[in-house]
Amino acid sequence: MASAERATATIPDLLPSRRPSARVWQLIRSWPVIPAIILTVLATFAVFAPLLANQDPEKGDLRVRILPPAWLEGGGREHLLGTDQQGKDIWSRVVYGTRVSLLIAGIVLSAGAIGGTALGIISGFFGGLIDEVLMRLVDITFAMPFILVALVVVIVLGQALEIIIILLIVFSWGGFARQSRGE
Repeated sequence: MASAERATATIPDLLPSRRPSARVWQLIRSWPVIPAIILTVLATFAVFAPLLANQDPEKGDLRVRILPPAWLEGGGREHLLGTDQQGKDIWSRVVYGTRVSLLIAGIVLSAGAIGGTALGIISGFFGGLIDEVLMRLVDITFAMPFILVALVVVIVLGQALEIIIILLIVFSWGGFARQSRGE
């Protein structure tokens, strides 16, 4: 290239053409491909749990307790990830546990997003005292340590899935409120 042409050329013109592997890497880095794959696999596990799990996750057999995974010596195909101290199949517990985890995450994020966004819009629209009170509530929820509050509530009210879901919703709405108010 002549020096005049080189001076007017842009940087992408001077770089060699991108290889297909570089394009794939750019796609993975710019879009959440890997998390989408992981969520798809987990959702598949949750939907097809009765077909994927070959054992009852709550039923134990003390004769087969503490078995190693199938790929280690002493493991078998009947218990892919082995068994625990009570003889419960670990693979079945993981597959069925995925259902509970995704259910909790879906409920908490949906309720937190809807409630937090609504309160953030109200706060930003009206301003003044309403804005100040709602944003101080957000600050209070951010300032409290969740694990400490959860432990106290569980000690006082007992263990229940509904209590944990409500606690998670109470502590998840603040980020949505602050973001929607800022917009």
